[in-house]
Order: sequence, then C-alpha cells, then structure tokens
Amino acid sequence: MSNWRTRVISAALALSLLVPAAAFAGNAVTARKDIPVKKGFAYHQRLDGEQRQQNEQKLLEMVSKYTPEILGDWKNALAEREQLMGELKEKAPVHKQSPQLSAELKEKVEAIRKDVENGKLTPEQAREEFKKLGLGKEGPRRESYLPSADKEKQLMGEFRKAVEANDEARIKELLPQLLKQLQERNKGLSEMLSKTNQ
Repeated sequence: MSNWRTRVISAALALSLLVPAAAFAGNAVTARKDIPVKKGFAYHQRLDGEQRQQNEQKLLEMVSKYTPEILGDWKNALAEREQLMGELKEKAPVHKQSPQLSAELKEKVEAIRKDVENGKLTPEQAREEFKKLGLGKEGPRRESYLPSADKEKQLMGEFRKAVEANDEARIKELLPQLLKQLQERNKGLSEMLSKTNQ
C-alpha cells in the first residue's frame, strides 16, 4: 500500500512541476521580425558587393549631374580600383594560421601575462618580452596610415553634408578632391600589389 502512495505522490509532484513550465512555453512570445539596428552600430562592417555597386552608381550619378567633365576619370578610377582589389584578394593568403606554441613557450607567455596583471611589468615591457620570444608583430604599425584616413573621412563627411544640404557649389568643389583621393588610393593599392608580386 505504501508503495502505491509513493508512486502517486511522485507522479503528482512531477506533474505539478511540468504543467506550469509547459503552460509558460505555450504562451512565450517569440520575435516575429528582426530587431532594429541602431544607426552606426555596425559601421565597421564591409559593404557587400551589391551595396557597394549601388553606392558607386549613386556617386556616378552625382558626378554626371554636377561635374560631367570628369565622369570618364571617375569610371576609370573605379574600374581600376575594382581590378586592383580583385588581384589583391587572389594574392592574399587564405587564413593565416598562428604557429603552434610549445608548452615551454606557453608557460613563459602566461608568466608574462600574470606579471602584467600583478603590476610587475608594464604593457610596453610585456610587448618587448613577447618580441624577444618571437611573438611580436612585424611590419609597420597602423598609426602611420591614420592621418590620411582621417583626411578621407573628413572629406567624405563634408561631401555627405553638402549632398544633404543640396549645396551644388560645394558638391562641385568636393567631387574632384574625392577623385584625387581615389586615384591616390589606387596608386597605394598598385604599390601594395607590386610588393606582393615580388
């Protein structure tokens, strides 16, 4: 008799726990549409091919409307950029794999990190230690490219403001400057491509 009661009580207890959970799952609201993305949230993402082509088309329309005399130069510069980017993508290594570290090297790296956390080493000293171990970054640092990138951003921002304000004179003034920037960028890409070919 007590065996029967134990089974009934355990079944009732299990049902009392499962029924509210099942009821909650049946009433739960799931998202029916995408969550809106705040403007500027993913500004760092690269444009896909279709969106880039649309932007180029809009730019070419602006050029043909305001400065038709340099439309051919714009088309040539954009085509050259497309070609150079394609060649660079072909030459780029497919996923650079990081070298496998030995157990001894891993221990040294962990010790350096702990020293930085404890305040025994500054981050600069830690970088020097990593370089001594052969783990430092090679090549020029990104800071050398920042002034030109800031100038490009500033010029593009001015162009956007002029377009929004429908300032025809300012647009006519900025389009040749943007073309010059694009041509300089193309020159840099071709130099980079020639370095990878060597």
